Amino acid sequence: MAPAIAQNGHVIGEVLCKKSIHDPLNWEMAADSLRGSHLNEVKKMVVELRKPIVKLGDGTLTVAQVASIANISGVKVQLSETARAGLKASSDCVMDSMSKGTDSYGVTTKFGATSHRRTKNGGALQKELIRFLNAGVFWPNSKAIGPNGEKLDAHEAFRVAGLSGGFFQLQP
Repeated sequence: MAPAIAQNGHVIGEVLCKKSIHDPLNWEMAADSLRGSHLNEVKKMVVELRKPIVKLGDGTLTVAQVASIANISGVKVQLSETARAGLKASSDCVMDSMSKGTDSYGVTTKFGATSHRRTKNGGALQKELIRFLNAGVFWPNSKAIGPNGEKLDAHEAFRVAGLSGGFFQLQP
């Protein structure tokens, strides 16, 4: 006689864990990243650290990628086609919003305590926002070369990775 299976996946006398079909917080990926030995993980990081090109947008941004961008002179940073499409869609959304006259925090309005003020000089506002956000954060060690040939530091790599992942809506 086969054991009776309860609705929660348990079998009387044994435990059967049902595999979760829906994992919105990526717990399985997090658990997989913790499998294996520390030595193997360090070896993988060293191999990744030595790559001459860091490609953003094809997966999770790793510690080795950030370290490579921050510390190794001449490392090139590339965006995947998926990331470029995401940045283009984000930029189009911002431009569409601006053309309709919709207020967008930090794009057509100032930020922080001055967010109630409007501006038509978006380029200057963006430069000021970046300067404001970078104040006192990270030292000037721009050694990597970004997707368009510009200098890129680790802080900017986080931003680009966030943009390509769809977490922000800024112009590329």
